[in-house]
Amino acid sequence: MNIPKSDRFEPLVTGPLALERVRVTFREDRPALPGPLAQQIDALWSREGGAGSRGLFDGRLAGLGRWRYDGVALELDLVPVRYRELWYVHVLAGKIEVPPREVLPRALGISAVVLQGEVVLLMLRSGRVGEWPGKLDVFGGHVDWPEGREPDDPAEATRKELEEELGKAGRRANLTGCLGLAEVVRTHKPEIVYLARLPEDATVSLRDTNEEVEELVRLPLAGLTEQLAERWDELTPSAEASLWLLALASSSGLHP
Repeated sequence: MNIPKSDRFEPLVTGPLALERVRVTFREDRPALPGPLAQQIDALWSREGGAGSRGLFDGRLAGLGRWRYDGVALELDLVPVRYRELWYVHVLAGKIEVPPREVLPRALGISAVVLQGEVVLLMLRSGRVGEWPGKLDVFGGHVDWPEGREPDDPAEATRKELEEELGKAGRRANLTGCLGLAEVVRTHKPEIVYLARLPEDATVSLRDTNEEVEELVRLPLAGLTEQLAERWDELTPSAEASLWLLALASSSGLHP
């Protein structure tokens, strides 16, 4: 099976890979944005309310500086970016086809495709979130980069996201491998995709989720490719990419 060509996402690395085959380095020496561009981002942030009135996070995230895959190991070189840069790109992406490359922060998204038995668990994103409201999504987020210390490894950050978004059930999720690396076409946003398994006796309750989750949705693993072909416009690009990576691994009998 091949992943179909899409104008929403591009698969960069197709797995699966064992977790230890994803090797990460962190460095602080990302070049500064050009002064006029930084001022433009700050001005729009202030004009639109920014963190003040809308509660938007304005800390640092891990961005993808470079990556390399030699067929065995995936190497990720991560650098700090600010959330407001990512937010700025999403604002532009709603108005123009592709934002200019010089504004792209390439904040690394972390996604977990959650399997419980032979069922894929998804979330319907709340209408209150800033990115992709009302769309079906996998679980995940970004890697926070605190001031003064090294960030979590992306796999560990993904485990924390599962705990935050699925509560008690998320604490029982087991990350079993990496399904690959993809990129959202419109914003050139990279996404590393992990496979997580929930025990079949784990109770998943909407009450335990956070404010991003409007509803929990279950898709059978059997017939997943047909569902993707029919319902792609209900999914975020990251979720569509993640589920195709799962479908590819499953069709080859390879998923961890």
